[in-house]
Amino acid sequence: MKIIDRTLSCLDKFQPKPEQARRMLSLLLSAGADMLEISLPMYQLLQGDLPEAEYILRVNFPETAEDYPFFKRYVCRRADENAPVQMTAEIQANDIRDINLLSQHRSLRNIRICGFDDVLTHNYPNVFAQLNKKISGNIEMCPENTFHCATAIAVEWVLAGGKNLVTSFGGVGGFAPFEEVVLALHITKRYKPNQDYSMFPEMRALLEEITGTAFAARKAVIGEKIFEVEAGIHVDGILKQPKTYEPFPPELVGNHRSVVIGKHSGKAALALKLRELGIHSVPCDMNELLVKVRKRSVEMQTSLTDEDFIAICQDISHNQRES
Repeated sequence: MKIIDRTLSCLDKFQPKPEQARRMLSLLLSAGADMLEISLPMYQLLQGDLPEAEYILRVNFPETAEDYPFFKRYVCRRADENAPVQMTAEIQANDIRDINLLSQHRSLRNIRICGFDDVLTHNYPNVFAQLNKKISGNIEMCPENTFHCATAIAVEWVLAGGKNLVTSFGGVGGFAPFEEVVLALHITKRYKPNQDYSMFPEMRALLEEITGTAFAARKAVIGEKIFEVEAGIHVDGILKQPKTYEPFPPELVGNHRSVVIGKHSGKAALALKLRELGIHSVPCDMNELLVKVRKRSVEMQTSLTDEDFIAICQDISHNQRES
């Protein structure tokens, strides 16, 4: 199974600096992308200085490939059956109704199918089987994320036997997010079981810097707050067995678990937070502390920061000394 990442060919409109593009390229390789797609503008930005890896060059016209013979693979929207064997024809399939039109491309040696946004609302195993019957060449699946399910489509394609998949980090460009796909396959298929993904926070920060858009704090896999826990039963379960709530350890993706104190917290969460903050004794029982914490959280209409929690503990200590 091969993952082709097209992040670098989706960044042209953001005009990244050369050093930003080089760093992203390096990080994508470190994260285990099997092949990187780059556009001509990106290749020119990098001044042709590419580390050793497998690349696919995106061109607007098949004949442009002749000017770049040192690439082994190309992808083009205008490619047809007369294109060279190294050329992948990119075909847009907006929904599964277009599947019947794919038969006309049966003679293509390499085909990339973009779109299929709605395939999960149908009998998708049957759709994937039809694809393999209608197309005799190699198929690359590049699901688009119009309905926010490109990751699921990508993973189901692989589970159905698909060999080639196209992604982009963070879903930039509207495609299946690289980080979500590799983690889903890591769990379901033991894909690259020893791969280290601790560079994901740096990749997230770099992409935010390039695009000027921040990811949601709870974005799957790379969100900064996805390992924050508050609810009492949640904290208690994680303390006893992290796999109860976490499909993968936070360290795998360069993150860490943190306990957030709020109106849903229980005594287990308070005890853990006290240990985290080095507070070894509070001059009241845990029930009293829990009441005060929940009351303050409701008043603030948000969870408490460590400073808020420490202030409550200090208030309790002060009141106890005065009484």
